[in-house]
Amino acid sequence: MSNAITTWFKNNCVLLSDKFSLGNFSPFYSNTSYWMMEESKVEELFKVAAEEAKYFHRHVDFFGTHNLITPYGLVRIVATIKDEDVFEFKGLKILKMEFPREFMVDYRSKFVTQIKGLTTEGLVKIHEDWVAEEAKKKAISETYSKRKTDLNAELLSLSTDVEWPAMVQTMFSFDHSYNYSDDGKYWRTANACRESIIASVKRFGQDGESLMRRIANVVLN
Repeated sequence: MSNAITTWFKNNCVLLSDKFSLGNFSPFYSNTSYWMMEESKVEELFKVAAEEAKYFHRHVDFFGTHNLITPYGLVRIVATIKDEDVFEFKGLKILKMEFPREFMVDYRSKFVTQIKGLTTEGLVKIHEDWVAEEAKKKAISETYSKRKTDLNAELLSLSTDVEWPAMVQTMFSFDHSYNYSDDGKYWRTANACRESIIASVKRFGQDGESLMRRIANVVLN
């Protein structure tokens, strides 16, 4: 599955139907995904697809509907898509659920039945909660990254020995989570490695035990 094509689909296609489970759609699977795209973008899609374009087949169904059969799902080709008919959901563009999919496919089709019960309002709420959660995760990640960067800079300033930076790198790269392992052999090996690092740090005139604890406190939190 090409990242370039999936990114293109997300930016240029509107999802009409897909399997929905645990608060997520799982698009890009030909047997569950149904998309819509504007006619003016078909040529661009084939260029992005490059070598994969040979797996994209255009056809007209019994009702005169133009579609593309692709490894990423069935794509309905239309003249235009109005922005007001679409909403965002976790990086995807979705056709508002109020629009009946039955006008596109048979009412018994999985493209209709697999999204029964979903509403625009409900999906928008899920999306808003997801955005808030992602923002929280980003803030935590940025805080962690800053704490780690600041501590690394502080430790590097403790010695001017040319071999000290490598020693600091060794302390940070050590698996400080080994205490949580239920593998006795791994715990003993890691613990011996930790003691060896502490001894090496002492040769630079530093308190290896204290520094390893400080690093573990940052890395494990």
